[in-house]
Amino acid sequence: MEIQQLTTNMMDYYSEFPAPSLEQAKNEIIYIARIENREWVSSSDSCDNMNSLVSEAFRNSDVLDDDNKIKYSLMGWNVFGTKDVFDAIDNILEKRRKTKLRRKIRGLLRATYLLIKANKSSIEKIYHPDSHYVNNVLKNDFESQISNKTND
Repeated sequence: MEIQQLTTNMMDYYSEFPAPSLEQAKNEIIYIARIENREWVSSSDSCDNMNSLVSEAFRNSDVLDDDNKIKYSLMGWNVFGTKDVFDAIDNILEKRRKTKLRRKIRGLLRATYLLIKANKSSIEKIYHPDSHYVNNVLKNDFESQISNKTND
């Protein structure tokens, strides 16, 4: 019972402290992500990409008030705010991954369509009655086969 009372008193104590500034919170998110070996930290090409991702996550999550200050206390930030920002980062990365996959699939479909169209066009050009192939090659083959049948 005494441990629970001590924990409650500590949480009440920390809830009186203000949340960190926005820059401190961003640095804290990046630091925690590096410690936890998050995928997006290692896959980010540069520090600017990581900072822009974290900034976008802060805008998308509901942790900032109208003055761009964190609207939680220190305890609220540590318990709820960091989780909200990490969830927002995961959502952003999932949207980017889906967009990239959509773009690849669209490219494959376009390439397939163009290949089918080119194949159909070339077949039509080859077997058109006025084409070089029909007038020379097929006509000669046809005439040679007819002459072979009449000679037999």
